Amino acid sequence: NAQYRGFFWANGVMSDLGGIHPNGLSFATGINDSDTVVGTAATFINSSEYRYQVVWDASGAALEAPQVLNEGWAKKINDAGQILSINDSIGVVRVFGGGLPSWTDFGIHGQQGDAWDINSSGVVIGNYDDLVIRWTGGVREVLFSGTPYAINDAGVIVGQFRGELGYSAFRFNGATATPILGMDVARDVNNLGVIVGYSGNIERAMLWDGALHDLNDLVAPGTEAVLRQ
Repeated sequence: NAQYRGFFWANGVMSDLGGIHPNGLSFATGINDSDTVVGTAATFINSSEYRYQVVWDASGAALEAPQVLNEGWAKKINDAGQILSINDSIGVVRVFGGGLPSWTDFGIHGQQGDAWDINSSGVVIGNYDDLVIRWTGGVREVLFSGTPYAINDAGVIVGQFRGELGYSAFRFNGATATPILGMDVARDVNNLGVIVGYSGNIERAMLWDGALHDLNDLVAPGTEAVLRQ
């Protein structure tokens, strides 16, 4: 049977991160500038699934996350070492590590929501229902309607919202959310403010740096490859 495994790619070499238990599944979902990776590992015992949140250090060694994090998914890790975790079943957002005395419960208890990203200042963005949420120092703010996917260290948030012309990618600079015309969904933003996302039914990969670029223009003519999200 096919096995899903987290991997680490550096200098043209891909390494299997493995998991806590031999032959188990693993999924890598976040990495920081120190090459520390977070994700989730799973194993099956007597047809029952057991899931663990995992931290892989720069050497690739898998370490089981603190017990308080084991229910849910470790999604992101920032450069301060803070881990963003969410428990889908009860709607709880937690941050652990990076000098915090213990986990901090940012809670979206009993609501339909998710947390998507954390920046190096520990600011978390997420959503519940159709609202963009920002947690700063554990204080929750409702910003506007939409779904955020990433925040950079300057606090710029990107994602998707419904504007006057329909659904569109957005860029929020801390005061105003503006649409990125021609991009349907913005998925990430770096500290230079460059945004990547996708557009159209086939989800063509796009880049915005003040102007919009179709990354498929980089594909060699005559090939059938399509760069997607």
